[in-house]
Amino acid sequence: GLEIITMEEFLIETKGKTKESGTGKLTYPPDGRTNWDGATDLVKTKLNPWLQSIALNPDWNPDNCVAAFPKSTDPEDAAELQRIFDNVVQERPTIEAFINQPTPVNASVEDRLREFLADRKELCLYSPEMQNAQIIHFAGKRNMSGRLLVHFYAFLFFQDHKADLWTKRFVRDHVRYVDDVQCAAGKMLGSFYLSQSDYVSRIYPAARSQRGFSTRFENTLKKRGIMENTTPFTSAVVNFSTRRQESTQARFWMQPRIRFQRVLQCM
Repeated sequence: GLEIITMEEFLIETKGKTKESGTGKLTYPPDGRTNWDGATDLVKTKLNPWLQSIALNPDWNPDNCVAAFPKSTDPEDAAELQRIFDNVVQERPTIEAFINQPTPVNASVEDRLREFLADRKELCLYSPEMQNAQIIHFAGKRNMSGRLLVHFYAFLFFQDHKADLWTKRFVRDHVRYVDDVQCAAGKMLGSFYLSQSDYVSRIYPAARSQRGFSTRFENTLKKRGIMENTTPFTSAVVNFSTRRQESTQARFWMQPRIRFQRVLQCM
């Protein structure tokens, strides 16, 4: 089976057992702390650097590479997977070549990888070195606070097609939002649909702002002409979703409320 634990559980279990990668010196979590829930800034400045000091840190960027897993721990399988990739990448097939022509899930490794590669040029191989590492820390995209922000089914490739199917079915069936969240989302969608004059089409305008966006909201609207480009929707119900703090609410929602007939604010 696959055991998934929290960061707190990991830090408690390994406390007093972890060593610095370079020196082999025993090291402890910053400030001896094991619960970092909610401490986003401290995680970035203290915890993540410490994790990187005790672990192997693969530089895997989903935009550039495919995360590839050999079918066994035999080094020859990893070498074979690399050879297959080297051959496929020379052809550089286009994404359009597979539209309405999907590759069978049990096709050869070469055929499956050819379709899966898309525009990426590198292979992020789960190498023998990584397989033998005690701790692996995926730092992810540096500008995204270290997250591997990518859909699992577009990044993980398994040499064994059965392992590939098992893994993706596992995520599909078990790694998802709880029923309460799903039901709440369904109720929200229902309210949007009922608020629309064109109820039958089930279409409604929507916009989402990322963190760090609201402080530049007014200037950004002017520079990019967002408001001007939304003229066709001025009489419609528009869904704006964000994760703004309460202190920035009034400023953030001012222009949308002036522009549109009705704004549904989602937090």
